[in-house]
Amino acid sequence: MIDSGGGATIVLRSIADTTEIAPDVMMPRLGLGTWKAHGGVLEEAIVSAFKLGYRLLDTSPMYLNESVVSRAIVRSGLPREDLFVTTKLDGPSQGLGSVQRSLRRSLHRLRLDYVDLFLIHWPRRPLIKHTWRAMEDVQHAGLTRAIGVSNFEMRDLEVLLSGASVPPAVNQVRLNPLLQRRDLQTYCAERSITLEAWAPVMRGRATSIPLLAELARRHSKTAEQISLHWILQKGIVAIPKTVHEQWLRENADVFDFELTAEEMRAIDALS
Repeated sequence: MIDSGGGATIVLRSIADTTEIAPDVMMPRLGLGTWKAHGGVLEEAIVSAFKLGYRLLDTSPMYLNESVVSRAIVRSGLPREDLFVTTKLDGPSQGLGSVQRSLRRSLHRLRLDYVDLFLIHWPRRPLIKHTWRAMEDVQHAGLTRAIGVSNFEMRDLEVLLSGASVPPAVNQVRLNPLLQRRDLQTYCAERSITLEAWAPVMRGRATSIPLLAELARRHSKTAEQISLHWILQKGIVAIPKTVHEQWLRENADVFDFELTAEEMRAIDALS
């Protein structure tokens, strides 16, 4: 890591870059989100993403597309060990009794023996400790390589950690230059919890931010690429969602430049 003066940042090299989220579990820094994407359109997008070098896929039973993800994986012909597949535990399945059943249903739809990361999709606060105990059990059973959470605030993490034997590897949250979650960034960094950003390019709103537009001109990139690169350079995993090949290519083309310490600080000041 290097010190940008506005916090530690990393040097990005390629779409093959990974980060260790748990012992011997390496997660790609850039992946593909699949929320609100379905059917043949999503299947073709995933196949295209694989050809561009993407290896991280993020899905959930709530997205109703795990079987589509499975078809794309089969079509790719890629070895299982080259892929990183994340799915999630939905709200009704939280608690001690239903976690393993939920994950086994997801594995059946995905046609996989295990996932690489299994996340609690949303915190159900009265059930956090019981649910996390069951999450640890499915990891010990070999059904997932790592476990984590999604959309957890600091108070939720405090409850979880107070009774955890295994800390969460990842906290997946909405994060972008206008929603930086600085307190949460610090909290997770101090506890070695990897942050993962969904909606990192603000669903196309990046071009409306003058600073990002200016930096895009300076680096011959788009404002969305500047937003995405800023997140990745901070060491945060990102899963932008798109089904358009042009944007898949654009999102993957963020590894051939570096934001200066001054530029990083300027974006930090947006939030």
